[in-house]
Amino acid sequence: MISKKPLEKKLREMVKKMDNMLIITSEKQDEPETLKKIDSFLYLEKGWHYGKGVFPSKKTIAIAKKIAEQALSNIFDTDAFPGIDGEIMVTVYYKEHYLEFTIESDGEITFVHELNDEELVYKEGLKLQEAKIKLDDFCEKIWNISELSTESIMITERSDLKVWPSKILEMVGSQLFHLHASISREEVSVSI
Repeated sequence: MISKKPLEKKLREMVKKMDNMLIITSEKQDEPETLKKIDSFLYLEKGWHYGKGVFPSKKTIAIAKKIAEQALSNIFDTDAFPGIDGEIMVTVYYKEHYLEFTIESDGEITFVHELNDEELVYKEGLKLQEAKIKLDDFCEKIWNISELSTESIMITERSDLKVWPSKILEMVGSQLFHLHASISREEVSVSI
């Protein structure tokens, strides 16, 4: 029979380390959760994943944060996950769309775009600027589609209006027009 005591002890140690990580990262109260999470990867210890796993470099963390910041500025939901070889995966969610940016330890980025769990794009070996362009292109595509959708809800004909101006306002407007017209005629006749 396997003793549960060493496993329980190991779990308690991991929870204690996680508590320490939360204390360190909670100092940045205004920072979005995804950015805090990415910062916390720096505190992972060697072997953090069942004896395997190294923490990412500061460079990898900086690149991951830049991608996450850009996604957050476009009001997308984001998340981040550490990889056992020091890579970081930044995920972006918008409706049925899923974008994945995996920042390898050498700084190269793999980009994946899925729609309804179907892979549309898979591109390896991107630099940060190229990855940011992929995110910009996605934003442009999404926002252009959203713009087109307003066409079906726009009112283009007066007859489409559900509310018509009241007769009182029409009458007052007509009287003001006639009053203004008669004053203008009097001014013209006086000045002659």
